[in-house]
Amino acid sequence: MVVWIGEKRKFYHIGNNKYVTVWKTFGGVCYVVPDKYYGLVKPSDNFIETTNDNYLVLFFSQEVPNQIIYWKNRQDKLVKIKNKSTDKIVFVDYMSNHDSLRNLLYKPNPKNVRDLKDNAYLLDINIEANTASDKEGKDL
Repeated sequence: MVVWIGEKRKFYHIGNNKYVTVWKTFGGVCYVVPDKYYGLVKPSDNFIETTNDNYLVLFFSQEVPNQIIYWKNRQDKLVKIKNKSTDKIVFVDYMSNHDSLRNLLYKPNPKNVRDLKDNAYLLDINIEANTASDKEGKDL
């Protein structure tokens, strides 16, 4: 008999029939994985490993469909990136590529973080609360 207590997994739609999985596991570890991830063990390819009390913002653009751009809001929290396969969706750090990614994602003269181009998406994730919202601020 398998007992599955204390783990939470959510799938968030990010447009164009794509999803991202947020999987809170035992021991305070959370994995953010492209697509729907149903595995019972740590992912082996491309993923973000962070804490169950972190807060991340993920961006997606139709101009770069093979990338998920992440911005970690809590700088003191651990965020490890694994991009093992470049044939799959890879994670890109927004702050390391700020200038080029800002032009890719945002309308000219943006007033706030949600002022994105029409072909860009945002997933604002509060891992601790197990909630997320989109670029309009709508709860998902």
